[in-house]
Amino acid sequence: NWMRLLIVAFAIGFACCFVIAGIGLFAKMVEWRKIGNVFEDFEGGTYIGRIRNSKGESEKVYRLVLPKKEWFINSEIASRFAGNAETRQQYLVAAYQHAEYDFWFVLIAKDHGLYKPRDAEMLRTAVDKLEFHFGDALEMDTKPEPVKFGALPAQKLVFRGEYKSIKWLGECYMFFNNGIAYWLFTASPDDNLI
Repeated sequence: NWMRLLIVAFAIGFACCFVIAGIGLFAKMVEWRKIGNVFEDFEGGTYIGRIRNSKGESEKVYRLVLPKKEWFINSEIASRFAGNAETRQQYLVAAYQHAEYDFWFVLIAKDHGLYKPRDAEMLRTAVDKLEFHFGDALEMDTKPEPVKFGALPAQKLVFRGEYKSIKWLGECYMFFNNGIAYWLFTASPDDNLI
């Protein structure tokens, strides 16, 4: 009888371990949610962008901390900047919109490995993304301006476009760091917010 009781207690304990592990895994899945290649930490409004590098490993390429009540992910704009099915898999695309002000930004990243893209190639990608989003309603400066993005050399392109009957003014910053090319698009109908 004691042996049976011991076996039953062991089986119940083993089953409880599986249940606790399942609850822990579910809690972790609730804490982190995957949106494309962007992971959102529900607690602090931390967004972590991950991309597959040339070795096929997941690599963290950026970390954004945005107040949860002020910013939300705009999947519609992200999808438009991701482009068509052919280019969609090549880029990490994340778009965020301010909850109170008419302002959004899109962050795009692409792993280039050991190859550093030329300025003209970076500009072509920016123009392609803007044309896919705004279509024929896009206007741009004729030439990007050399600027600094933090300590990194960058290019800045000013653009104007119309989407959903709203005229948007914006800037695109293009820069390269540690094998990753970045494009940061910001836009607002009010030029004081850019």
